[in-house]
Amino acid sequence: MTWYYVVNQQQVGPVGDVEINEAIARGIITPATMVWRFGMSNWTNILDTELKSLFPSTPSFTLPPVMPGMYPPPPPPQAVPSKDTEIQTIEKYFLIFWICLAVGCCSMVFLIGIPILIAAQVFEFLLLYKFWILVSPPIARTTPGKAVGFCFIPFFNLYWCFVAFYGLSQDMNKTLEMCQSPVRTNESLVLAWCIVSVASLLSYLHPAAMLPFGVAGAVLEVLSLFEMKKGAIEIIKRRL
Repeated sequence: MTWYYVVNQQQVGPVGDVEINEAIARGIITPATMVWRFGMSNWTNILDTELKSLFPSTPSFTLPPVMPGMYPPPPPPQAVPSKDTEIQTIEKYFLIFWICLAVGCCSMVFLIGIPILIAAQVFEFLLLYKFWILVSPPIARTTPGKAVGFCFIPFFNLYWCFVAFYGLSQDMNKTLEMCQSPVRTNESLVLAWCIVSVASLLSYLHPAAMLPFGVAGAVLEVLSLFEMKKGAIEIIKRRL
């Protein structure tokens, strides 16, 4: 079940039970927090919902009266994609990505590989965006939009790839731990890919090093995204 809640007059959500638990543990959500989910006609104090049981003890205090316009209106109902649909979309994007990457690398000698490699890059960023959406908001160190957008900033992206990809594997593992899942992404593999990716760009200064770094980077790229795909699918299975 997904929820929305209000912090400092700002609406947060949708979030699942895992994120609600984490926010309560961090003190972000308190007994005075207003929440909403699909099916409710208006915002409701969290103690008046089934989430009340998440608090270890309920302090006795008087809540301030809810005035009209005090909180933002509930978001309009949206179609929630099914678990199978989400998983199939991620699987499809990953399949297209690695096929384009393999075909593009093999056809570079004919120059037609360039647009195919661009297509592979597009689906890689689509996957990156979807992966960051799945990370619990209290844990995520960045937003899906920033994770993708900052990758296009020249020179800064040499640093940002470590946040967008290696940071993603770390935050995914924290989310998986919250879900009490035994599945983990391989953080060391993703870190190695980030390092090799930066080194491959610098290898243009030494043409002899371009081929080995390029091949190693492509292999690590596929393996790293496979690891993050595995983590993303596990989070979907646990949350939906």
